[in-house]
Amino acid sequence: MAATINATPGAADANSYITLAAALVFADSIIDSVEWYTATTDVKTRALITATRTLDLLKYVGTRSTTTQALAWPRKNYATSEKTYTDTEIPNEIKQAQFEIALSLVQNSVSAGSGSTSIIPGINNADLQRVKLDVIEIEWKRQLGSTSPAKVVSPGLLNDLVLNTPGSTIAVVRS
Repeated sequence: MAATINATPGAADANSYITLAAALVFADSIIDSVEWYTATTDVKTRALITATRTLDLLKYVGTRSTTTQALAWPRKNYATSEKTYTDTEIPNEIKQAQFEIALSLVQNSVSAGSGSTSIIPGINNADLQRVKLDVIEIEWKRQLGSTSPAKVVSPGLLNDLVLNTPGSTIAVVRS
């Protein structure tokens, strides 16, 4: 079954912060997005949904705008010394981070043939050095660091949105 995106802010069944059209705008603005253009719509959709799930694992400033919304954003009581968002707004930083993670997922999916099917589904295929089919053998590339999607977001992009981030500022408001 093909995945579908619901990017309605605050919706109880939302599963993405951006639409495929918004993701295309981000892809058009960077140099290293050729895999995004060659991936199928279903692969891009699934990457965006997975990226949203990754982002929603973080602890953010403020609280969810409603108790019925599916995603962490939009939020209320969000303010820092630099930024304020309404309780119906998704910060551009969240949208950009979602695209960066989704692009990384698409780029790290080494394809067999058409450019849309992972050789080994469910794992980061970019870390594969070699796959041998007769008497199954998998060889991994030697890597010094992790290629976790959480590490592909531009440095500092989410600092003002995430709690307990070094360098972030949280406004104190007296009641």
